[in-house]
Amino acid sequence: MNETLMTVFTAVIAVSTVIYTLVTFRLLNATRSSVDIARVTVLMSYLTTLAQEAEKMKNTDPQAVTLLQRVAMLVTEAAMDGFLEDVTLSKQPRLRDALNKFEGCCERKESIRRQSLGSGLS
Repeated sequence: MNETLMTVFTAVIAVSTVIYTLVTFRLLNATRSSVDIARVTVLMSYLTTLAQEAEKMKNTDPQAVTLLQRVAMLVTEAAMDGFLEDVTLSKQPRLRDALNKFEGCCERKESIRRQSLGSGLS
């Protein structure tokens, strides 16, 4: 009887440990997601602040506005590079499709710009 009771207690502890481990991994993933959301929120807040400052200085200091816009562009590029490094496009087809559409739009805009420059030179 004593031996059976010890085996049951050991089994309960083993199952509890497995459940605890699984829950801990889920919490770890949730924490990582929260950190990612916080980073994006801080980035968006910073870009919004830059845009507001540029709008305030629009009439008084055009050079400062240009500088703020360039800083915003650099920050955005760095954030996108970091974002794209972490993304596996084969596992996220919707994001892959959206990026392909965006790339197509950029290519069309560039070809239109080249055509307008070409026709302006003739």
